[in-house]
Amino acid sequence: MSSQKIKKGKDGTITYHKRGKLDVVTKTFRKNKNRDSVKQEIHFMKKAHRLGVSPKIYEFDVNVDNPYIVMDELGKTLVSYINKTGKLSQSHQRQIISILERLDDNCIFHGDVSPLNFMTGKGDDSNNLYIIDFGMAKKMDKQFIGEHGKNANVKLGITVFILKIREQLPSFMPELLLKKVHSTLKL
Repeated sequence: MSSQKIKKGKDGTITYHKRGKLDVVTKTFRKNKNRDSVKQEIHFMKKAHRLGVSPKIYEFDVNVDNPYIVMDELGKTLVSYINKTGKLSQSHQRQIISILERLDDNCIFHGDVSPLNFMTGKGDDSNNLYIIDFGMAKKMDKQFIGEHGKNANVKLGITVFILKIREQLPSFMPELLLKKVHSTLKL
């Protein structure tokens, strides 16, 4: 098995591995990362994978010095795609809406909807988007739904997503995303 460091972030390190025909990444958390929050992230990632919106988890261990998750390697970040093309396609906008609706329908609030947390698949799957990083995710219980509504990912997540995209592309107006947010707001 060969490995190569991809990036180091505030929560740990992402490392690429080639295991036979399987391309995976390992997300290794820093030593002082709260184990319960790692368990919660794994729980939401596994549930999101069953919904078809997040990479598959192959292995994880939270009972070691540096907890880790081994999962499918994805393609490029949506930010890379936007930087390369200067736009966000209507297909990608529809997929973002669909992903967030699936999370809402299953009472998973992502908590960090950002262009950095959407990635393309690889190879034949490169036209599909997936959402990653469930470190801020939480279950949408009755109190949460009462405060934010059942469609919190669509309403709040897309709003934040648009603001973050517009930091990079000030003149960009993602029509489909804007229409979806407007349709969820009670005016």
